[in-house]
Amino acid sequence: TSGKKLWAVKVEGDAAKEGGFLATTPVAAGGSVLVGTLGGEVLQIDPKDGTVKKRWKVGAPVRAQPVVQDGWIYAGTADGRLIAIDTGDKSLTGWSQWGGDAERSSVAH
Repeated sequence: TSGKKLWAVKVEGDAAKEGGFLATTPVAAGGSVLVGTLGGEVLQIDPKDGTVKKRWKVGAPVRAQPVVQDGWIYAGTADGRLIAIDTGDKSLTGWSQWGGDAERSSVAH
């Protein structure tokens, strides 16, 4: 409520050289925040303190936010592949399409 920054996660790279961003728009799913990176990873972040809980290497830059549903992460890569990651954690769910839902919010009304 104060607007004070609580935490930040450093994403490696040179944003100016890479076109202005180093990570995708964040996804909130299953009590975690997930982002894809230009470094070719998907990160699972604890929203309470910003700790990177897991990293999955996908082998190519990820420029669009991933989909997270029923323990699976789906990420499109800059080299044209669709990567499916079985996290084994069914609690990671709730972001079932690129952009979240038809309203781009993934919030039930």
